[in-house]
Amino acid sequence: MNINGKKDDPRLASRLLDVIEKDILPLTERGVAAGDKVFGAAVLLRSDLSLVNAGTNEENTDCPLWHGEMVALREYHRLPERPSPDRCLLLSTHEPCPMCAAAISWCGIPEVYFLFDYRDTEAQFAIPHDIRMLRELFSPATGLNRRNAFFTATPIRELADDNSARIDAISRRYDALSLDYQSGKGDNDIPLR
Repeated sequence: MNINGKKDDPRLASRLLDVIEKDILPLTERGVAAGDKVFGAAVLLRSDLSLVNAGTNEENTDCPLWHGEMVALREYHRLPERPSPDRCLLLSTHEPCPMCAAAISWCGIPEVYFLFDYRDTEAQFAIPHDIRMLRELFSPATGLNRRNAFFTATPIRELADDNSARIDAISRRYDALSLDYQSGKGDNDIPLR
């Protein structure tokens, strides 16, 4: 099948649902039986929608960071021979949470499809965290809300102790590291350099 990203091709939705049913759902059924949540994802080639890999939530069995998308991305990056991320798309059973959306962006995958949106996740699956996190953590005007329902973030520079000389010394070391990184970043495979 060659659809080359044609969203109006009726085969696209059918193939995405096939991957959910045949590749993601069996993994998620095993995960839920082990106490994990209902989220799963897969990486597919954009050109022919062939499966690269699939994953499911491992929050309970491994780490709370291992949402379905994160597991699929982790396993994609562990493949010894993997297609370039710009040749791939990510299929998620649920609209990616803020962490997963950021991870997808950092990985350089340009297309995402999902079955259930945030409202479905809240109403149908009784998991309201995505919408709440978006509201609590981020402000369109200022970015990260440093004081929110989940944590408080404080820049060390705002603490009372006078450590400005030490902070400046550490800053200079990071400046040097940044120059090293910037001079060699053209040779690495990081999508967002």
